[in-house]
Amino acid sequence: DDGAYKTALEKSQKAGLSYVGVPYVAPNERGQGEFWKAYAGKLNKAAETAKGFGLGFFYHHHAFEFAGEKGTRPIDYF
Repeated sequence: DDGAYKTALEKSQKAGLSYVGVPYVAPNERGQGEFWKAYAGKLNKAAETAKGFGLGFFYHHHAFEFAGEKGTRPIDYF
């Protein structure tokens, strides 16, 4: 929910944080191909919104993002 995200950004800003981010994607929430392409788009939108609050944005990657055929791995979409 965009409103909840903006509230979290406001609280993060007030707390003096410099960055917000996504630490993990649970296995039951992961998809294939087009899922990661859409997810990367959502992350980019989240980063732009965070930037508007003066905050940096990160995605913490793990080994699973590098698994699979080059060009089709989650990291390739990021």
